[in-house]
Amino acid sequence: NYVTCEIPYYGVGEACDGKYASCEKDTERACQELNPGYVDECGAGQQLSDDRCSYDSSYGTCCNTCAGYDNTTIPEGYVQDGQSCTGCDGQEHYKIKPNPCDGYMDCGSMGPDTGATTCLSGSITMYDNCKPCPNLGTLTSCPAPFTCTYEECSGLWYKTGCQSGYDWDASSQTCTCDSSYKYTCNRSNEIPNGSSCEGKYQSCKCSDGYEWKDGTCQKEITRAEWGSCNGYAKNCNIGDIVFSDGTCNYLKISGKTPIAVVVYKSADGNCAQAMALNSIGSYKWGSQEVPDLGSSSCENTKKIISYGNKDTFPAAWAAYEYKTEGTKSGDWCLPTINILRSLCQQGTSFLSFYSSPVSQYANYWSSTQGSYDLVYASLGKEDCSRGVYRGNSYKVLPVIEF
Repeated sequence: NYVTCEIPYYGVGEACDGKYASCEKDTERACQELNPGYVDECGAGQQLSDDRCSYDSSYGTCCNTCAGYDNTTIPEGYVQDGQSCTGCDGQEHYKIKPNPCDGYMDCGSMGPDTGATTCLSGSITMYDNCKPCPNLGTLTSCPAPFTCTYEECSGLWYKTGCQSGYDWDASSQTCTCDSSYKYTCNRSNEIPNGSSCEGKYQSCKCSDGYEWKDGTCQKEITRAEWGSCNGYAKNCNIGDIVFSDGTCNYLKISGKTPIAVVVYKSADGNCAQAMALNSIGSYKWGSQEVPDLGSSSCENTKKIISYGNKDTFPAAWAAYEYKTEGTKSGDWCLPTINILRSLCQQGTSFLSFYSSPVSQYANYWSSTQGSYDLVYASLGKEDCSRGVYRGNSYKVLPVIEF
């Protein structure tokens, strides 16, 4: 009953003519008898190679993983750093470092001297001899519009940028005008101003009576001059407050005194009429007719007072003699019926600015005559324009023209 045991099986107990009562499997013993170097676990930095035990593939020889040894060749410009490592692939693996190139130097911006030999350190070419300086200088002086740097070693200048108003193009070493230089200043009333760039300027001066505005020389418009249509009305809108300094704004301004509100603008926008903030009392219009009254408030007023005194034409004289801060007698006028009609019809858009609002329901004299003994008056919301007897007493609300 004894049997022969074949590897990886081994006999149990005493042998009898090389046979045993039973056999027991021992792959570790069999693998190590086959190759004493076979193990089932490797140390740090190693792994089992492809050389495995035929009895049990979990046993084999160990090889190096060569972690950190990233190169199988040594590239130009580098040298081996320490010992090599034979990897599991059977190849030699290396750690590398830049060639120190002892006795050589990086010439940087100066560059190598003539005939210098080279040594490559990593990706940097080193030289055994450098020029004494970069020798960038080529100019004996710095031309406009460039900015330059002086090079001590060569005693010359080289371009590094541009003066104010220019943009630097490093690749072409040129200066180009920046976008602010866009005016030729060669039109009527324009005069070149300040520095130029390729024949263009950042702005132009203007001839007397003109101002530089929105890229052109425009006729200068001063503040309102009472009774003079000088174009300032372009700065004002119907409903704006007029202040004692002759300016206007749609809101009250601290420190400025409101004196009127714009109620009329001419079709071209150059001329306007503004109405006083309050009536100045009740008066009779007058005792007689005045010929040739037209559509101008102030021209009508001047004609009326030229025909008689305060007793003859009380309403016109009251308007003419009215004055406020910033105005004098003669600046104010008795409005035409068209101006009063505008107040009557659109009054609510004006009245919000007044400290003591003008009533839309009051009766106001105009400087416009009707037929017979009638003069036009505004009777508020009841009737914005009606011919009434000149001997009636109605309120006077002066206007000022500009």
